[in-house]
Amino acid sequence: MGTPAGYPEPFDLQRLLTGLMKRARNEEQLLQEAASCIVERTPWDACDLLVTGPNNALVLIGSTHSPEYAGRFRLGPGKGTAWRAFKSDEAVVIKTDLQNDPDYAKHPGIPEPDYDSAYAIKLIGRDGPLGVFFLRNLGSWEPVEGEL
Repeated sequence: MGTPAGYPEPFDLQRLLTGLMKRARNEEQLLQEAASCIVERTPWDACDLLVTGPNNALVLIGSTHSPEYAGRFRLGPGKGTAWRAFKSDEAVVIKTDLQNDPDYAKHPGIPEPDYDSAYAIKLIGRDGPLGVFFLRNLGSWEPVEGEL
């Protein structure tokens, strides 16, 4: 199994992450840059990074769609597709019709296009769950071998 089409080779990814870590002045900048690099180097249209915060909320800390809301947008416990991924031991894969997914929640104050597909996966650190990577596409998505 090789690298799926449209994704960077592992060596390129390692070099990219090393460069990001050297340039970032703080953790927030690193995570914002990581979200941007994911979208620039993969077939995804948007990437959000959410981490656990006060009162068991998921806090947006990096976003290619709404970077101005980083640190200000919070999902309450159990709300949204990101929470479904956070609670699960498996990734959430929505191949099409994201807007009608029962867990998908658009924030009324954040305008966004009608994304059609999504991939959300829990981030796990040394001490347990840290948050969620939430990727979205404007079109439908059929995963190929190596993407999941």
